[in-house]
Amino acid sequence: MVRQLLFCMAIQLRVDPLVTHVEKLRGNIIRWTGIVEQIWLEYLEPCRRKQILKNQRKLKQQHANPDLLEHTYFSDKRIILEHIFASKEAVIYKLLS
Repeated sequence: MVRQLLFCMAIQLRVDPLVTHVEKLRGNIIRWTGIVEQIWLEYLEPCRRKQILKNQRKLKQQHANPDLLEHTYFSDKRIILEHIFASKEAVIYKLLS
């Protein structure tokens, strides 16, 4: 039992930084496209949009103004990128070339 727990902890220590890195890369790709926040927000489910905007309002009341992408989850970024890459925008073709 202890061996399994130690093994799982070792795997977790290696996987967490990788997931964090991939999430940051996804956010950077979204920013590089230059797509406006209001457009990519529309790609998300209404409940996620509402939660993201609620988090943003809460932080603005505390005199902080982070990028809206900071409030998105790993899966949100995947959804946004799927929509961006499926679009016919010229910017996307330049990035992919």
